[in-house]
Amino acid sequence: GRASAWVACSGSGIKRRVLRGLPVEVYACGEDIDDVCAICLSEFVDGEKVRVLPLCRHGFHVRCVDAWLVSHGSCPTCRRPVIEKGASGVVDSQRPAETNTVITVAIV
Repeated sequence: GRASAWVACSGSGIKRRVLRGLPVEVYACGEDIDDVCAICLSEFVDGEKVRVLPLCRHGFHVRCVDAWLVSHGSCPTCRRPVIEKGASGVVDSQRPAETNTVITVAIV
């Protein structure tokens, strides 16, 4: 298996340079994302800019989620890390996260 380490651990935020690289979409009713920002609890309005997190696809108002992500490295809804650091050390936000990880511990 290929080892990977999460860039964002609990308690560590994302750098603003990385934030600017996260996708922003224009909201339209009926999109694949929720119709309410889980941070401020306001409904999205057609034409509004929404930042969609690449691994979990949860969407939030750009200002709301950016304020959250500078101090947290995970999605406010599901707590999944926002970006992943591949084995090569390069940030990879487009590759789906591995869902099954086996950790073996030997107790001697």
